Amino acid sequence: DPWFFCYKFNESAEIRQQIDMYNQGTTVSVKKLTIKNIGNLELMLPAINKQMLIGEIYKKSILQKELLIRQTENLSKMMLNIISKIEEEI
Repeated sequence: DPWFFCYKFNESAEIRQQIDMYNQGTTVSVKKLTIKNIGNLELMLPAINKQMLIGEIYKKSILQKELLIRQTENLSKMMLNIISKIEEEI
C-alpha cells in the first residue's frame, strides 16, 4: 500500500536508521538517497489489509493536520483584521 510505505518511510525508526547508514560519512546538508537505496530498504510488511488500514489512517492524519494549520492561519488573519478595524475606530 503506497500510504503505508509513506508512513514507514516518514515515521519509522527502523527505516530512519537504515537511511542514516546510507548517509554515513556525508555532510549534513548534502544527504541524498538514491532509488537503489530506497529499493534496498528492509521493512516488515503486515498483511495487506493492515497496510491499507494504517495507510488510510496516516493519510487522514496528514490531511487533518493541514486543515488545522490552515484553520489556525485563517483565525490569525481574522483576529488581525478585527484588531485593525478596532484601531481604525480610535
